[in-house]
Amino acid sequence: MRDSWPKVTLGDVADINPENTDQLRDNDEITYIDLSSVSSAAGISADLFHGSYRIAPGRARRIVRKDDVLISTVRPYLKGFSMVPQYLDGAVASTGFCVLRAKRKQILPGLIWAVVGTDQFVENLMSKATGSSYPAVRPSDVAAHPIALPPLAEQTRIVDVMSSVDAYIAALQQQADDARSARNGVLHELLTAGGSSWIETTLGEAVNIQKGKKPPSLGDEATIGQPYLTADVLRGSAPSQFVPQSALGMCVQLEEDETVLLWDGAGAGDVFRSTTGVLASTMARLSNKSKASLESRFLHLAVQAKSPEIKLSCRGTTVPHVSPSALAATTLLIPPLPEQKRIVETVTAMDDVVSATEQAVRVAQELRAGLLSTLLLGEHEIPDTYDRLLGAA
Repeated sequence: MRDSWPKVTLGDVADINPENTDQLRDNDEITYIDLSSVSSAAGISADLFHGSYRIAPGRARRIVRKDDVLISTVRPYLKGFSMVPQYLDGAVASTGFCVLRAKRKQILPGLIWAVVGTDQFVENLMSKATGSSYPAVRPSDVAAHPIALPPLAEQTRIVDVMSSVDAYIAALQQQADDARSARNGVLHELLTAGGSSWIETTLGEAVNIQKGKKPPSLGDEATIGQPYLTADVLRGSAPSQFVPQSALGMCVQLEEDETVLLWDGAGAGDVFRSTTGVLASTMARLSNKSKASLESRFLHLAVQAKSPEIKLSCRGTTVPHVSPSALAATTLLIPPLPEQKRIVETVTAMDDVVSATEQAVRVAQELRAGLLSTLLLGEHEIPDTYDRLLGAA
């Protein structure tokens, strides 16, 4: 850290929750920003409450202005953070947010946004969070976050550099989104092309549906046998536990690359390709009834394309679950095997392009995080010549 940069807190350089709704009247029209409408990745949703203050939710209490930074104080690890854009100047945010308004003689709003985008900021908040189901922090916890404060000229350079990096990542992300949209569009066209040799059937007629089981004695000490496959394991967001050898015969065992469906829980109806292991009770295995007429990879693509329809059939509110009858009744169009293989080859090639673009985004995001940390710690100085370069641009 550069010795000349003073150590301050966010509360020293930003006003915390500077405006409230005390002066609003019941018939004043407002736009309300709730916690579910904000994420650091997507910004602020366009689907917001618009109406009179009288009928707005009771938590609509914090007035925000352009370039304010919103920090969700509930489950901060979800990064419900955003800068307020011009079109939401004067909107009203939930009391679940901590609003940071830069004292512009000391700090730029863009630098506050850079600070709250670091892993260190989130880790610091989580270390102070209370509650287990909904860990939360207080505005004073946000205000106490320490930073090293660069001079305004250096802040301008840091903000400008990071804005350029963010624009590059946004362009990469757009390429990835376009590639995935094109892939899904092509898949839809290929699966619905039809023909005289295509067969219309249902999922219940075409596949065996076998629900997973929870093995007995599954615990931290159970390190023998195959992995226990849950949705989070297949998503890569959780490590797998291991099933006791004695319990393997009681479980639904999977081979590599089989199609499985999330039967209940958050995301019910999601479709995965499996790895070798034992299927969780929240999942179901979809296996061909006749491998001679249905290629396994084609089955996966066909069920994946039907996932939105399957999700609509889910029942329950607290714990949604797939409707067995609706799942079995889901229609499939099955072409001859040579056409199945052609469809698989076409979509697989497009999947490779999607994976490559998404990997480029991940690499760029990792590089951004490293660069931001270096700049905020003063470990790398942006030379004064950068200012002249901007002036010449």
